[in-house]
Amino acid sequence: MVDPYGGKPAVGHSLDSENVKLIKTPTVLEELIASHFARLAEGNCSVDVSPYFSSVISGLERVADHLVNVGFSITNPTGSQKENH
Repeated sequence: MVDPYGGKPAVGHSLDSENVKLIKTPTVLEELIASHFARLAEGNCSVDVSPYFSSVISGLERVADHLVNVGFSITNPTGSQKENH
């Protein structure tokens, strides 16, 4: 998915300049979920903690989104995202 603000790759994607197509790269969230499923499959983790794991990961993702917004507002206190991308 291309970012609508200037055609830059969206988070979790990279642009292949040779073929000018998007290549999906694994996000931290996808890696955490995959490693959790692997722990469940190996029996190293109880199914009982899965809801808690999901809640923590969801909360961390929200915190990260808020930090990106705070960082953007610090670097562009009066501008919109369209102006700098």
